[in-house]
Amino acid sequence: MRPEVVLLYFEGCPNVKEARKNIEEALLTAGVAALWKEADLQSPATPEAWRGFPSPTVLVEGREVGTGRKECRGTPSCRMAGAPSADKIVAALEEYGGRGR
Repeated sequence: MRPEVVLLYFEGCPNVKEARKNIEEALLTAGVAALWKEADLQSPATPEAWRGFPSPTVLVEGREVGTGRKECRGTPSCRMAGAPSADKIVAALEEYGGRGR
């Protein structure tokens, strides 16, 4: 089963480009053909539970890379630490592989 990877961002975030690059690198490294989606944190179509995450945030199967959180309420802001690293995304994909099978 292909895992779902979601990039949460808002327009103008300076770290989105790096996040996309890190997702691509992680998918290649892990050898995973994921279902990759993107959601603008300021869009009404984005689920309410996601709107408080900082930009950029990467979710693997609905869990935030690095923390495992499924939701974050609050005001969207820039992620102070920058984009999640490719290594952290790979680890989340590998963890999903253990849970998802």
